[in-house]
Amino acid sequence: MKKFQLCVVAACLVAGLWGKGFGVVPWATTVVQYNYDGDANPANDDAMYSNPAAALGEPSRMAGVGTGWDQVVSMFNGPWTGGEVVSVASGGQLVVSFDQPIRNDASHLYGVDLLVFGNATFTDMDWPNGLINSPAMLWEEKGKIEVSADGLDWRTIPGVWADSLFPTQAYLDSGPADVSPGLVPADFTRPVNPALTLAAFDGLTFSQAMALYDGSAGGAPVDIGAVGLDMIQYVRVTVPVGAHYTVEVDGFAAVPEPASLLLLAVAGFGAFARRRVV
Repeated sequence: MKKFQLCVVAACLVAGLWGKGFGVVPWATTVVQYNYDGDANPANDDAMYSNPAAALGEPSRMAGVGTGWDQVVSMFNGPWTGGEVVSVASGGQLVVSFDQPIRNDASHLYGVDLLVFGNATFTDMDWPNGLINSPAMLWEEKGKIEVSADGLDWRTIPGVWADSLFPTQAYLDSGPADVSPGLVPADFTRPVNPALTLAAFDGLTFSQAMALYDGSAGGAPVDIGAVGLDMIQYVRVTVPVGAHYTVEVDGFAAVPEPASLLLLAVAGFGAFARRRVV
């Protein structure tokens, strides 16, 4: 097997081990509180998009599953069914927790500690090839992100919004509108460089935008140190009263420490090598 193929296999093993409990599970695991909107009558909720469990576990890699319109999740095609995203409307909120605390750590890539995934997308000016407008346009609905260590003291993350930059890109080897999953998953725990703005994507082709993502699966990047906390275990997404839009949430991911990634890579590659010897 060629060296490149070995690296791909090792990367997939790493992703699988990390998501299946090798070390700390990086995804949100519990819905603490949810209400679709500020209406006190749950019967008025949008039933299709009011399942908060959709925000738990690994974010979606395929969109529209089971509808006959299945496509890979890409920066031009976000998840959209009720099993893939949960909506938060005017006056509503979603509160989730993690099994283990997420720590503010300067060694995290770009200083990012947490990623929040929605279904924002770039506009494709050359469908299905993937060409971003110039100036870049993003289909987004901004939700406020708050974090807490104890579920009581909440701090608002400044300048970062749920269901906004950066749109999800599920695979590294899929086109922007493919109907079959790729073979090389993008990393849901690797942030895009938060110094990039929407303007950085002006007029880019799909391959050029992928280069800026640099292996990341996207997600809104959160530095919990920006609000003076050393660690958190709870995340809340809210929508202001009177807003005429809904915010969609697909998932949350903790960014691992570099040492954890190295350990996972060694373990994954070692496991593969032992299988080859046997």
